[in-house]
Amino acid sequence: MEVSPVFSKRANRMYAASPESMQLRAICQHFYQFGLQLGDMVPEIPHVLRNMYVRRVIKVARIAQQGQNVEALDFVQSLDKTETRMLKLCQQAQSAISDWHKNQAYGLKRAAVVSAAAGI
Repeated sequence: MEVSPVFSKRANRMYAASPESMQLRAICQHFYQFGLQLGDMVPEIPHVLRNMYVRRVIKVARIAQQGQNVEALDFVQSLDKTETRMLKLCQQAQSAISDWHKNQAYGLKRAAVVSAAAGI
């Protein structure tokens, strides 16, 4: 059985050399899910996927935290479906942290009992 060119030895070497620069969306929209299914047949794929995923996750989280610029835009356009969902979750988490820092996340309201007792 032949392995897809997406996970050939040559491709795996490119992924290992520079995972952040790979255009995963152009290669395969569901890159990680496809790779995991091939992992049983090709022993080096899970290792390559894990290393690539970890390095790209760090960049995704940094972009969510710092905002998008021109360099980040190129990277965001290269994300596969899994990474795109992760970026959205990281952005939501960053927004929640900002709200929490501004005391907007959990506004404390005076209870009606306390307000009545205080005559307010």
